[in-house]
Amino acid sequence: MQFIDPQLKQNPKQYLIQCLLATGSVFVLFLMLDLRQHAAIISTLGATIFVVFSLPHSYSSQPQRILGGYFWGTLIGITAHFIILIPGTFTTPSVFLGALAAGLILFLMATTNTEHPPAAGLAIGLIYNNWEFSTILVIWGAVLYLSTMRFLLRHWLIDLTSIPSPPRKFYKEKKHS
Repeated sequence: MQFIDPQLKQNPKQYLIQCLLATGSVFVLFLMLDLRQHAAIISTLGATIFVVFSLPHSYSSQPQRILGGYFWGTLIGITAHFIILIPGTFTTPSVFLGALAAGLILFLMATTNTEHPPAAGLAIGLIYNNWEFSTILVIWGAVLYLSTMRFLLRHWLIDLTSIPSPPRKFYKEKKHS
């Protein structure tokens, strides 16, 4: 097992530039959102930044997946957040609602081919953190920026791994007689 990726020797400039793009993206995000108040949301977007700039050719980094995943994460997160705010809901129902939201996000992303794992974390962040509607605008600004960067740079960005992503296969169940 090699500790250093052998591809680094062939593309050191590419590694540096893609890591600097990721660093700049995180920096701007830190300037726009309060780190203490929005930690869960920032970590979700940080994971998306990682996927876009380190594995740009993976299934999860495709703009359709990012935008769709964040759409479902935003919709379910906001809806569940306001349900929890209804007077009379206590800890147990809000825990149940959070778990239900996580399962629903998985279902919606899987059935619409918009699987983007970090977006599931967004729903949880929106459910349990204090946020304002301007937070949603920042999130969507970041999501649109990342999707656009991934699209515009798709021919230039490389996967920063020497292990290629396996091709996606669809399997049909065999009928047993």
